[in-house]
Amino acid sequence: EARDIWANTVGLNHQSYAKSLQYLAQLYTLKGESGKAEALFLQAKGIFEKTLGKDHPNYAAAVGGLSRLCRSTNRIAEAAPLFLELNGIIRRLIENSASYFSEKEMLTYLQTYQEDLARLHSFSQINPTREFIRGSFDIALFYKGYLLENARHLARFVAQADSLTRDTFDRWQGCKRRLANEYAKPIAERGYVAALEAEAEVYEKTLTRKLPAFGEARRAPRWQNARDRLRTGEAAVEFIHYRYYNPEETDSVMYAALVLLPEDTCPHFVPLCEQRPLDGLLREKYPDKRYERTRGGNSLYSLLWQPIEPLLAGVHTVYYAPGGVLHSVNLDAVMLNLRGDSTLIDKYKLVRLGSTRQLVAPFTAKIAGKDAVLFGGIRYESDSTAIHRGNGAATLGSSMDGLPEPSDSLRQISVFPYLPYTLKQVEFIRQLMGQKKFTARMFTGFSASEEAFKHFADSASASGSSARVLHLATHGYFFPDPKSSERRGKRGFGNEPFFRISEHPFLRSGLVLAGGSHAWSRGLGSKSFKASVEDGILTAYEISAMSLPNTELVVLSACQTGLGDLSGNEGVYGLQRAFKIAGAQYLIMSLWKVPDEATKDLMTAFYRNWLDKKTNIPAAFRDAQLEMKKRNKDPETWAGFVLVQ
Repeated sequence: EARDIWANTVGLNHQSYAKSLQYLAQLYTLKGESGKAEALFLQAKGIFEKTLGKDHPNYAAAVGGLSRLCRSTNRIAEAAPLFLELNGIIRRLIENSASYFSEKEMLTYLQTYQEDLARLHSFSQINPTREFIRGSFDIALFYKGYLLENARHLARFVAQADSLTRDTFDRWQGCKRRLANEYAKPIAERGYVAALEAEAEVYEKTLTRKLPAFGEARRAPRWQNARDRLRTGEAAVEFIHYRYYNPEETDSVMYAALVLLPEDTCPHFVPLCEQRPLDGLLREKYPDKRYERTRGGNSLYSLLWQPIEPLLAGVHTVYYAPGGVLHSVNLDAVMLNLRGDSTLIDKYKLVRLGSTRQLVAPFTAKIAGKDAVLFGGIRYESDSTAIHRGNGAATLGSSMDGLPEPSDSLRQISVFPYLPYTLKQVEFIRQLMGQKKFTARMFTGFSASEEAFKHFADSASASGSSARVLHLATHGYFFPDPKSSERRGKRGFGNEPFFRISEHPFLRSGLVLAGGSHAWSRGLGSKSFKASVEDGILTAYEISAMSLPNTELVVLSACQTGLGDLSGNEGVYGLQRAFKIAGAQYLIMSLWKVPDEATKDLMTAFYRNWLDKKTNIPAAFRDAQLEMKKRNKDPETWAGFVLVQ
């Protein structure tokens, strides 16, 4: 009836009439009347092509409906070109939208196409033709970390732009810093948040329109470009995850590996497993249980590595990009034998990337100088006088070495215990760096405050230069999305501090600095001792608004700093993403709570390898892990940290 009204009102060649045909086709599809549905889809598709063109969401929707219909009726040969056409349209729509959407808008927009992409990956699994496998790899190169790479490239191209564009960028960053300050307050005390968010979004959109070179840089390479960067003995592996459709939606999330070798004329699509057994393994309390190889049943080796191992004959270096829950897995620790003394790190050089797109367009910091900022031996207890005095010293770059360890009574009062090995850790690093003519500024005790860190970051932003090395040995935190937990719906303080229940993932992950126990025990945003004193909880949001253009290495020698919310193909929203947005090139981060002394030993071994032996950062970190593994094969002591490029 609606179709006939549209026909009489606007005619048979109007997009509104075509939209009505499409809705009717969808209804016939659900009723199982595929013949009627197909005729209507084809008619709607033709009208959309004439009136709107092929690069329009309405045309894409008609192609998508027709492809699903052909798939559901098992007409594979007809479904295949439609799926491929749909993928091309979606890609062009996203590239076009990225030129004027903000990141927040883009994240929502990308999610509208998750079902279409999942259907294409599912089709590749069921029908692994060369054309579809190539399409799946191209999809992974395009979508994985798309918005993160946009954010990283944006700052780089702004530095080369005209003064007006740089001013717009500075205003945008200023908005983000003010937002960070407002987010750190109790909800009732925040002001102008909505206005600041809207202002920041306007600046962001202006920047994306003004920087055509930035738009060009965001165009993802094809699988052949990644293959051409591989040498003999190297391989690239993209781990992907997707809702499985066969042909309709199932309750399974599948994992697969896209493997690429230098001589390949087509990548390899290797189905791996469902997410459920992975979840079970990752819930194991002890890392040795998580990573062990068992005689029967599931293990990380049998689920993730054994299916792709036959393709890796003669391979010694594997560049890989995790996806989904694999972001919380250190492949180096996956055990190859039942004894547990041989793991993947013994057989392969594994290089962890955000996306294998980085093989084609690596992101490198502009290294200029030999300077470092070190935080460790931090005092977390609530001593307002010492913190205020420490902040005054911190702005001058001095340190408060040799502080006595907290007394037992103070330990009971403080939420965060003092970490004695972190002081030894940064003292050793400073000594070693001094021998290599590095200028290392060390902040300890109450001087290792949030003010000190922000003073360093603000100075870097003003000068356009940041320290080459940033090392923070402290406590870290991450809380899961409250919408997926039993805390859902609570929006108050009391027993639920705000940083636990915030909907923004960058507020639910961060680092604890001097005096942080006060805010931690009362909730993020509780009033500080003095109006001018920060609360000691450095959130990922605050870090993301900083500028670290010359920072080659960030070491987060703290617990669970590599964790965060998982958001589709964008990966981990937490400290890892925040420091990358700020401009850091390499990050060393943790996946679980690592013993304090073992952390100190690993970090000292890494710096000795890097500075004494003059190896590059990835090689120095790998050698440090191997050295630790010889002392104790338990993954808990050597595999808790990962290097992310």
